Amino acid sequence: MLALAVVVVIAGVSLFRNRDNGLNDSDVVQAGETQVVGSFACLPYKTSGNKTDCVLGIKGDDGNVYALNTTALQGGDADINPEDKIRMIGVLEPASTTSEESKIFDIFGVMKVRILKKA
Repeated sequence: MLALAVVVVIAGVSLFRNRDNGLNDSDVVQAGETQVVGSFACLPYKTSGNKTDCVLGIKGDDGNVYALNTTALQGGDADINPEDKIRMIGVLEPASTTSEESKIFDIFGVMKVRILKKA
C-alpha cells in the first residue's frame, strides 16, 4: 500500500511538473508557508484496532508527522522514491483545526503542499 501511495504522489508531481501552466517552480517559502524536511511514512492511527491501511504522510526531521493535501501542488521532482529524503513547502493547517484527519490520525497537522522535492 505504501508503494502505491508513493506512486500516486509521484504521478501527481509528474503531472503538475510536465503541465505547461506558466508557473514558476520556485523553492522560496512564501508568506504564510512552512518548509518541512523528512521522509515518507504511514500516518499513525490514534487507535490501533485493525488499521492496516497505509495512508501516506511525511515524518519530519522535527519529529512531527504531517498528513498531505496535494490539491495545491505546483511543482516538484518526478523521480522521488519512497526512501528519499524530501522537502515540502506549503501551508500548514494544525491538527487542532483540521477535522477528519486529526480525528483518525495522530498528526501534527495537514500540509497543503505546493512544492515537493528531494532534499
